[in-house]
Amino acid sequence: MKKIKFLLVMAMVSIMSLTMSADDDDRVITFDQLPQPAQTFLKQNFANKVPLIVTADVIPSQIAAYINKNYLGKMAIKFERHRSMYEVKLNNGMEIEFNRNFQVIDVDFDD
Repeated sequence: MKKIKFLLVMAMVSIMSLTMSADDDDRVITFDQLPQPAQTFLKQNFANKVPLIVTADVIPSQIAAYINKNYLGKMAIKFERHRSMYEVKLNNGMEIEFNRNFQVIDVDFDD
């Protein structure tokens, strides 16, 4: 009976570890790594847009315009709206903070 319990526990641990390691395949793909048809589609339909990876939040257009102008080709991977400021993290590790008037108040690299 002890052997059966031990084997069941080991099987559960093995399955859980395999399941958890399966989600580690997320990665950022740059524009140049996309297939040519995808690049053409993006150029035709989103030429002046900032590519964003944001779940449910919408980045204000003033902030998106700033990123597009000053950090062309970089992607926002995190966006937070606080009471008196906005925080955007780019895919190069840079964090930019904006005040409520969308003026940059801090630029920092993630350590």
